[in-house]
Formats: sequence, structure tokens, C-alpha cells
Amino acid sequence: RFERERGITLIVLVITIIVLLILAGASIAMLTGENGMLTQATSAKEKTTKAEEEEKVKMAVLGSGVTDNGYSEVLDTDSFTRELQKQFGSQPIDVHSNGYGSFIITVTDTQRKYYVNTDKTVINSDNIVEIGTPDKLKYFRDDVNAGNNYEGKVVLLTDNIDLNSQEWDVIGSYTDDKPFAGIFDGNSKAINGLNISKNQRYVGFFSYNKGTIRNIVLESGSITGARNVGAIVGKNKGIIENCSNSANITSETSGYVGGICGNNHGKIRNSYNTGIVKGMFEVGGIT
Repeated sequence: RFERERGITLIVLVITIIVLLILAGASIAMLTGENGMLTQATSAKEKTTKAEEEEKVKMAVLGSGVTDNGYSEVLDTDSFTRELQKQFGSQPIDVHSNGYGSFIITVTDTQRKYYVNTDKTVINSDNIVEIGTPDKLKYFRDDVNAGNNYEGKVVLLTDNIDLNSQEWDVIGSYTDDKPFAGIFDGNSKAINGLNISKNQRYVGFFSYNKGTIRNIVLESGSITGARNVGAIVGKNKGIIENCSNSANITSETSGYVGGICGNNHGKIRNSYNTGIVKGMFEVGGIT
């Protein structure tokens, strides 16, 4: 009730100021233009609301981390949800657990998303990139290949992706030192028809990972490379977790071939492979 009354008071105040400015001779453009007073006031209010929402999520993270046995390293879903409801009160929110203590929180009335990573950092909607179509996935791939490593950002799949078995290029490049360094969360959405055939090293859905890749479900496809070939990542120096692969992985002339990762110098957790893996040497079901 307090928030509603404060909002009504603010609207009345803004209207009063507009009327006074018009009576004083201010033009409509001065009020509603790109740099107008009303436009700037609206933008400032939105920034304030976003900051307040983010602060509520951070407070819920802190509150949920405190338990009877001390400070919990991993957020519990039920406890975190209760703390969020305390912070947001009657404002409706959707809480989705993505495993290992990561969460997607959607504020229903503003449709803004907040991503809580496993290290309890909160990433706001400005730094969440949503992908729900092959075209958007292609744009993301080309952006990484152009040198944008997405550090500090979350790339979130919002729908199943069917690539229709068309020839697909890898994301990033180990040989050109163009890694992915953000968080790619497949959100347990399915990727089908991934077809990669490259006579080169470090081949996979991602060529080179220095960030976190989680919750990818690669349901079908075929991936062939010269060396260091994996379904999810060719060369891993980051984290791969909760990923699964059913595509076939092949190196016809060399080795270091795995169902999840070709060459691993990072961490792989809670992932499995059911695809056929073939290579000349150093072949593994996972890596």
C-alpha cells in the first residue's frame, strides 16, 4: 500500500510540474523530447526501480545463506524462495532453479530477469542475453568469433534450437585466442541438428571455453574435427556442468576426442554422453 501511495504521489507531483512549466512557457519538446524533462524523469524512475529490485535479490541471497549451521556455500531452493518472497512482498516473482545453486528470477510485472550464479553473484537484466532462435544463436556465435568474450554476462537459452543439420561453425577459437568467458546457460533446452565438420583442431559447439557452460542438452548431431574434438567444448579451461550429449564425435586422423570435451584443463561436473566417440588415440566417453 505504501509503495502504491508513493507511486501515486510521484505521478501527481510530475503532472503538477508539467502544468507549471507549460504555464511558464516551456515547450512540449522540452518536456517529452529525447532529452526532455519528462523523459529523463521516467528514465531515472526506471533506474531506481531496477536498482531496488537488484538489491532485494542480493538481500535474499545473503539471508538464505545464513543457516543454523553457519553460512551455506550453496543456496537452497526452498530457503532462497522464502527469502525472495520476504523481500518482494506482494510483488509477484518467478523463481527457477538451474542447478548447483544457480537461479533465474523473473519479476512478473516488469518482466526483468536476474541471474544468481553459483558463487552467489547477482547479474541483472542488462547483462543477460536471451537466445531463442537459430538466428540469435548465430549472431552470438559470430560476436564471440569477432572477439567479444562475454565476460560478466549470462547467455540464456529460452527455447529449443533446431539447426536442421546445416553446416555450423564453432563458437570461439583456441588457436586465435578468442575464448568464451561468460556464463552460457542452456536452461535445459534441447539443441538438435548440430552439424560441424572442420579439418582443424579444437572443434566442438564451443571451440574454447574459459567461462562456465552449463545445462546444455545436445540431442542430435555430428561433430568431426582434426584433433581435440568434443561435443560441448574442444578446449576447456573453465567449467562445464550439467551438460549432456547424444551427437556422434569423430576424429578420423588424430586424437584427444571426448563425448563432452576434447582437451580439458578445467572442471567437468555432472555431465554425461551417449553419443559414439571415435578417434585414433586418447579417446574418452567424457574427455
